[in-house]
Amino acid sequence: MRNFKYYFLIVCLCNFSLYSQNKTGIVTYKQRLVSNKVFSSNSVKEGKVRENIEMFNKVLKKNSNKFEYSLIFKDNKSYYKREISIEKDIDKFAIMLTGGDDEYYQDLLKKTKIKKLNAYGEEFNITSNLVDEEWTLINETKKIESYICYKAMSFEIIKSRRGTFRKKIVAWYAPSLPYNFGPKGYGGLPGLILELNEGKIQYYVKKIILNPSKRIEINKPSKGKLVTLEEFNEINRKMTKRWYKYKN
Repeated sequence: MRNFKYYFLIVCLCNFSLYSQNKTGIVTYKQRLVSNKVFSSNSVKEGKVRENIEMFNKVLKKNSNKFEYSLIFKDNKSYYKREISIEKDIDKFAIMLTGGDDEYYQDLLKKTKIKKLNAYGEEFNITSNLVDEEWTLINETKKIESYICYKAMSFEIIKSRRGTFRKKIVAWYAPSLPYNFGPKGYGGLPGLILELNEGKIQYYVKKIILNPSKRIEINKPSKGKLVTLEEFNEINRKMTKRWYKYKN
């Protein structure tokens, strides 16, 4: 493992020098399901709820691969969002189920990030500090779009009314592309993330344009209610509590 880390240090230093004048890029990602069922109905007793869950899974299976996302980065900033407009209601429903309408802004220099989303009939810009994700680097490789990629793994803590869970995140990054960005706000690896497995959904690179001819400007989202992550979690907690109270 020591030799593996030493190798990465050398590679990253060489790539930093090679790409020092090339700090702008546009990356297009697509998504696909890695499981037939994104939502499990095994623990659900109510027949109607089980039917709805199965319907959700069918919608996602049929429509998930239609969506494309763009990651734009310039110097220390990046912005990730859905690229293609959606007209059909069934596609809008599928994108809502996967959180595909969410947008992600990052500023590595200021160590801040903003997640833009729609919830409870309102737009929110959720601000938080950009902390280093705890990635485990794995000495395993595969080729993606002619780039040699290395595997990294992390776990995201999910808290809900049913308890606390760990969601496994697997990323494949290319050290030859020394940019600390990736889909859905993930990053912090010694290379651009070309493939990301987030639970049962996979995001994979379709196209990479480095140093594009068109001018790129990255601005943080302004439209919507500005809240901290803690404030949004409290809003979410209250709305969830209200929903369960109404349901019962």
